[in-house]
Amino acid sequence: MELKAGLTPFGAVIIPILAILFIAALIYSRKRRNKLIDEGKMIQRENKFWDKSETFTVNGITLAEIFEKLPATDLKQNVGQYELQSDRNRIVFVHNGYEESYTGTLTLIAANDGANTYRLLINQYKTKHTNPNEMSLNVLFTAVEKVFLGIDPNIQVKTDYVDRKVTHSLF
Repeated sequence: MELKAGLTPFGAVIIPILAILFIAALIYSRKRRNKLIDEGKMIQRENKFWDKSETFTVNGITLAEIFEKLPATDLKQNVGQYELQSDRNRIVFVHNGYEESYTGTLTLIAANDGANTYRLLINQYKTKHTNPNEMSLNVLFTAVEKVFLGIDPNIQVKTDYVDRKVTHSLF
C-alpha cells in the first residue's frame, strides 16, 4: 500500500486565501502606521521602546497644567482614558482593548527650585501577542512629548531601561 502526501483540493484553496489575508493585514497595518507618522501623531522609535522610561525636567509647570494640555493631543482617539491623580502626583493612562491592555503613568518624581522632573513609563501591559501594540503606545509617548516640547522646545529627555518581570501564559 502506498501513501501519498499532498494537499487536498480544499487545502489547495484555503492556504492561498490565508496567505492573501495575512499579507493584506500587514499592508493595512503598515499604511495605518505610516499615516500616523505622516500626521505627526507618532514618531519612528526603536524596538521595545515601551520597556524604557522617559524623564523630563522643565521649569514652572505643574502636573495639573500638563493634564490640561493633553486634550489638545491625539490621546483620546488612540489611547483610551486618562486621569489626573493629584493625591499621588501622577497622570494615569489606561488602554483596554480586545487584544491588549496597558497602564502608563506620568509621575512628578522631583521638584527642585521651580524645576519639576516627570517620568513617563508603561507600568504594565498584557497582550495576546509577543509584543504590545506599538502604535497606541507610540501615540501616548508622542502626545506627552509634544506637551513638553510645547512648553520648552529645548527640553532634554533622559531615557532609562525599565527592568520588568515578565511572565508568559498559554491561556
